[in-house]
Amino acid sequence: LIVEDFIKVSNISVAERVYDEKDLAKSMGRIQEINFHQSIIHKGVKFSCLHAGHVLGAAMFLIEIADIRILYTGDYSRVEDRHLKAAEIPQVKPDILIIEATFG
Repeated sequence: LIVEDFIKVSNISVAERVYDEKDLAKSMGRIQEINFHQSIIHKGVKFSCLHAGHVLGAAMFLIEIADIRILYTGDYSRVEDRHLKAAEIPQVKPDILIIEATFG
């Protein structure tokens, strides 16, 4: 796991860490998998998973809460190639778009 590796190689002192290996182990049972094109509802919030097209397995999430639609994604690509689908355009228009990206 990437987070576990971060904990192991981090230069942050033990006193400054926000979480440790025990916290990570406790959190693993709370993870719920979701497939592409699947929707789940948790505590009244709907989550739908779509292809982001950036790297294999890259996902973006359409989150619906209180009649507001939020599309959250990291890096994405609308260019299809031989091993990746292009990022999908949701069938519904999001009210809010949040993009976290490596490049400005």
